[in-house]
Amino acid sequence: YQRRVHGELTKMEGYKKVQIIRFPRLLQRETAENRYWKSFAQSVVVKEYASVSSITISPVAPHDIAACSSTRVQIYNASTSSLKKTISRFKAIVHEYYFR
Repeated sequence: YQRRVHGELTKMEGYKKVQIIRFPRLLQRETAENRYWKSFAQSVVVKEYASVSSITISPVAPHDIAACSSTRVQIYNASTSSLKKTISRFKAIVHEYYFR
């Protein structure tokens, strides 16, 4: 083996060329457990005004979701996770919300 020192080739003694061990790639197997976990939708993260004190789901269709945080209640569409309505006419902190 040779290396360059100041533009000249010199012989390197005492070194052996290292053989790179290549392992075969594992094929990704589709197991029943993999299919089960892939069946879930990805979670949706929504930034709130303050910490959420209560979450309520409407018992009747379309099953909207109400999140209480500080002095407001935000109602989300359950199927699209988009904000449907904000109720913020409270002067005190909202602790719980009930659908009627």
